[in-house]
Amino acid sequence: MRAYLNAEGLALLDQDADTCFLDGTLPHLGAGRFENYTIDPAVRFTDSAPGRFFVEANSLVKQPYVPDMPILIYGDVFDDLVGIKPANDLAVKYCRAGAQVEVMHTFTPVPTPGLALVHISGEVEGTLPSLAYLVARFNGQAPRNDCGAAAMSVWSSSVPLPYYPFITQ
Repeated sequence: MRAYLNAEGLALLDQDADTCFLDGTLPHLGAGRFENYTIDPAVRFTDSAPGRFFVEANSLVKQPYVPDMPILIYGDVFDDLVGIKPANDLAVKYCRAGAQVEVMHTFTPVPTPGLALVHISGEVEGTLPSLAYLVARFNGQAPRNDCGAAAMSVWSSSVPLPYYPFITQ
């Protein structure tokens, strides 16, 4: 990774070497696109060799594990850091393997894309529905199972549906 960063990128990496992800990210939200800190700013990070490696290594879709308990997968259609397609692919993978999956999509357009604002606001947006989902599980309530064939065919496409805003069971 260090070989892919330019001088400014290396300086930021060294400055935040001992911080957690959140502490290291928040101070730099207005710093612009990540690509500006690489040796090839014209190439999206996820399209670069280091980016593809990073995404592959951290992708749940590529891992063999399938949960044996109900799971909630949520994401925002406008998330410019982690797109909705990997979340949909994960839902389809888990459903095909027999897992019980509930999907919640949110739609949070922001006026300035590229700053990970939707990703961060999505974490905030999803907190209460996620807690409600967990409380319902601990209270013995059955979750919604969104693994029907119709839903999976929609998730496999680029259509951003089904849309269950803030609704979990």
